[in-house]
Amino acid sequence: MPRILRQVKRLTDLIAKYDGQPVLLNDVMSWFAFDTMGEFLFNSGFDMMHSNSWHPVIVQQRRALALLAPLNDVTWLVQFLFAFLPFVGYVRDWNRTVAFCDDAMQKRMKADVKEEDIASWFIDEFERLKDRTSLRERLNVLSGNTLTAIIAGRIHEELATCDVMDDTALAALPHLEAVINETLRLCPPAMTEIRLVIASLLNRFQVSFAADQDIDSVIHNMKDQITAQPGDCRLVFTPRTS
Repeated sequence: MPRILRQVKRLTDLIAKYDGQPVLLNDVMSWFAFDTMGEFLFNSGFDMMHSNSWHPVIVQQRRALALLAPLNDVTWLVQFLFAFLPFVGYVRDWNRTVAFCDDAMQKRMKADVKEEDIASWFIDEFERLKDRTSLRERLNVLSGNTLTAIIAGRIHEELATCDVMDDTALAALPHLEAVINETLRLCPPAMTEIRLVIASLLNRFQVSFAADQDIDSVIHNMKDQITAQPGDCRLVFTPRTS
């Protein structure tokens, strides 16, 4: 069974265990997203759908993002906090999350995996450049810094032959459009999931809001934590009988 289908089955099986009781969709869908991300990136998920609970490092990451999002426009303050106050709770959470990511990549580089993952491409490039570039430049490949610089350069090249005041012309620039689409994916106008998840859930369950759910609060209580975090959304999933 393809990996994405295994993850979707784990999701639907988890929801089925609630046996008609309200499901806090925010938690369950986050568990699905992070477990799937870990599986595709490192061949190792966080097993949150299996444990029905948050992984400690994801809790740290969420606390750290709660600090960073409001400070996006005052980056000097973020730099100050990281440099001089590493012991402050939110900053410590961020540093621990980064350390976890470094450790995860180190373990993945030593692992012998049966199924190719996203990390494979970064590791192959890292090894290919071993005799051609410095260690710092190779580490930039793993961190994504090099890719970001390349994309920015490509956009600059596209703009050189385009009227930046012509919206129609800008929409035809492939790299600029790709960055905009990715930005919208990270901060969508509403909470959405992939077609496969929606189809699988609606094929297996009838879905309704929990009796005590304030529908408007899902949007009104949304928080900006780098990606949009909707307010609590409790749904009831009733198994279909036919």
